[in-house]
Amino acid sequence: MSVFVEQNVEIKRVLGKYDQKKPGPTIICFGGMHGNEHAAIYALNHVAKLLSEKQPDFRGKFLAISGNMSALQDRVRYKDQDLNRIWTTENIHRLKQNLPLPHHSTVEMAEQANIFSEIKPYLTTSGFPVYALDLHTTSAESHP
Repeated sequence: MSVFVEQNVEIKRVLGKYDQKKPGPTIICFGGMHGNEHAAIYALNHVAKLLSEKQPDFRGKFLAISGNMSALQDRVRYKDQDLNRIWTTENIHRLKQNLPLPHHSTVEMAEQANIFSEIKPYLTTSGFPVYALDLHTTSAESHP
């Protein structure tokens, strides 16, 4: 079990933002797409805090996002379905069109809609690339 899981980590959708209004690429970091992976939330909170305190020179935008908040709260991988597996062309089209969730929607579909509403403004960056980093941990025994 990770030591980070034992620490009290604040779980909120937007873990941090950093933007010095200088043109450049956008970096969007996701943590906790699986609710049993808290280490990324801890790491992203730490990075956001350091950026806020140190104010380093930065070109572009940084956004840190929590993934499956419902599953994170209960420390389970997911509630109804794997959040990482529902970023399909069809679902992304629905999100881009602001269409309502289907009547058979799951907890993770609602999470996806909330995540998309937060990242949508960052996806159009005047010709600069957008990088998405999805941070995960392993649940299997392994060597460092």
